[in-house]
Amino acid sequence: ELMTLLLDKFGMEKIQLTKGIINTVAEDICTGPPVLMLLLARREINIQIIEESLIAAAGKLSGGLELVLLLNSHGADIQITENIIKAAARSWNGEKLIALLLDKYGAEIRITEGILMAAAGNELNGKKIMALLLGKSEAEAEITENVLKTALGNRFYNKEILELFLDKCATRVHITENILNAVLRAPMEEIINLFL
Repeated sequence: ELMTLLLDKFGMEKIQLTKGIINTVAEDICTGPPVLMLLLARREINIQIIEESLIAAAGKLSGGLELVLLLNSHGADIQITENIIKAAARSWNGEKLIALLLDKYGAEIRITEGILMAAAGNELNGKKIMALLLGKSEAEAEITENVLKTALGNRFYNKEILELFLDKCATRVHITENILNAVLRAPMEEIINLFL
């Protein structure tokens, strides 16, 4: 309500949305969502959103709803970078965020090692995020040693993520001596059996 009063009194032309303001809003789980929606609703379409702010929105706001609305209302003005996708893949609500990003920007998104590592390390919903990423990029995703190590380190979905790699892109899985040693040290017999 206070922000509405300020905007009504001074108008958007006198209120400049800086990186600091957007980051502050993005970091506030309680009041951030309605304030961000209000700011977006009153802002000109040529808004320039800074990458750092989108990363904050992906990682800190309740469910990423604000990122979804931000992308839907100002998608043409926003450049989706690898860091934004990595932040979404690490997010506790990464499945929804990655689905939105792939749906809206799929042709522009290149799935990199860093993005795959972010998804493989997500212990809340890494399996679902990885399925989305591999579904988009079965032909291009390279499963490197670093990606495999990250997946092996996922305490909750290591086996499931490794199964996705082997099922969807087995020819692009690079199994090195280091990976074999890590697999043999894995505490779960099911993981060892995947590589036999």
